[in-house]
Amino acid sequence: DHARASSGHAASTVRKRSRRREVSLGLQSAALQVIGNIACGDDRQTQVIIDCPNALTILRTLLASVEPCIQKECCWIISNITESAHQVQDIVRAGILEPLVGIFSGGHESCDEDAAWVLYNVTASGDPEHIRYLANIGGISALCALILSPAELEVAWKGCATVAAVALHALSNMLTVLPNEMPYRIAAEYGVECLD
Repeated sequence: DHARASSGHAASTVRKRSRRREVSLGLQSAALQVIGNIACGDDRQTQVIIDCPNALTILRTLLASVEPCIQKECCWIISNITESAHQVQDIVRAGILEPLVGIFSGGHESCDEDAAWVLYNVTASGDPEHIRYLANIGGISALCALILSPAELEVAWKGCATVAAVALHALSNMLTVLPNEMPYRIAAEYGVECLD
């Protein structure tokens, strides 16, 4: 009887932990959606997110989540923050781009659209140092992989209807800002072959 009671208690504990994890995932997702909606606002509203203690650190940490829905929400928030060129520096300084670029090796295609916009926004800022940094952490490889994506965007924007188009625009931005450097770096990452 004691063994049966112990196994019943263990099963109950596992169920409670499982429910707690589900609630936790649901709460994380809901909280990230609220933060994302704030980050969609104007620069002042987005700056509130940036200035919130540990917000960017938490976003960086959540990018490593095993849950694709959490990664996707984080990428969406970061894409909204990087929409303003002057706020890209905050994302770079917080070390967010490296784990974001790492998402592409995780095989979670659900993140491709939002992560592609982050990379595009970083290149659209026109800052040569940001572009070099992105290239140094694997951004060119990530963009080349995105060129092969068949995914269409949920909403066509900035002349792009596909994830591949966003990636091409980002690579074009890199070439425009650093014309003497980026052609060689893109070629070294097999970017030319991706275009064939």
